[in-house]
Amino acid sequence: MFGALGDINYLRMLEGIIETSYDGIYITDGNANTILINNSYERITGLRRDQVIGCNMADLVKRGVISQSATIEVLKRKRSVTLHQEFNTGKSALVTGTPFFDEDGNIQMVVTNVRDITELKALKEEVIKSNEENLKYKNLIEELSRQIASNEYIIAEDEEMLNLLLLAKRVARVDTTIIIYGETGSGKEVLAKYIYNNSERKDKPFIKVNCGAIPESLIESEFFGYEEGAFTGASKGGKIGIFEAANNGTLLLDEVGELPLSMQVKLLRVLQEGEIRS
Repeated sequence: MFGALGDINYLRMLEGIIETSYDGIYITDGNANTILINNSYERITGLRRDQVIGCNMADLVKRGVISQSATIEVLKRKRSVTLHQEFNTGKSALVTGTPFFDEDGNIQMVVTNVRDITELKALKEEVIKSNEENLKYKNLIEELSRQIASNEYIIAEDEEMLNLLLLAKRVARVDTTIIIYGETGSGKEVLAKYIYNNSERKDKPFIKVNCGAIPESLIESEFFGYEEGAFTGASKGGKIGIFEAANNGTLLLDEVGELPLSMQVKLLRVLQEGEIRS
């Protein structure tokens, strides 16, 4: 095995030298048989010495221990070769194989420098994924901006508002109760209409109710309706309530906090159960 190096003492000295290298060192003879590796190679690749020493590079490739061999390429091209190598341990490295020739011009051995790029590869994949997500997000924002540009009642340019509208558009696809917080005049109704226009209920009624403007004595009859003769002055034939009028559509309860607590409890029950009990 050591004939190509000529001297076992020389081999030991060489082994001591390569152990000082932080990069992995992998040495084969002129027939691509593995002669030496250093500790750094084991650390970088996750392979043990007993798995590679004495093995031919073609056999290691065939068994899937390594993805490809710089040594084999060096022997074919008779010059230095750099390539990306992956190992069955999940690690990856950038390797450069360099030929050493004898006096007759034959390759006596190939020394391969092995540099760990596992973390670099993971970082690259992370960057690619991040860029893909950013591109997807950018496309969504651009699409949203185009929609807003054609929307006469919404003007939005800053990122925070665009993010809000993007969230509103996602929420619009869900059949659920939505709470919109904001001070008076901040555009809650505009946002509610935007959600309505992007929902599957856009062809159904949109009814806005200013809860603070309903007299306390009429609140229950306004929301739930009444039958003919339910009370003095009741309309002939009765009257449907706001909830029934908005059935299958969208009901905006503005300033709901202005309602009496007893009425808020009844509204909460309706919103939770999705139905009105007679």
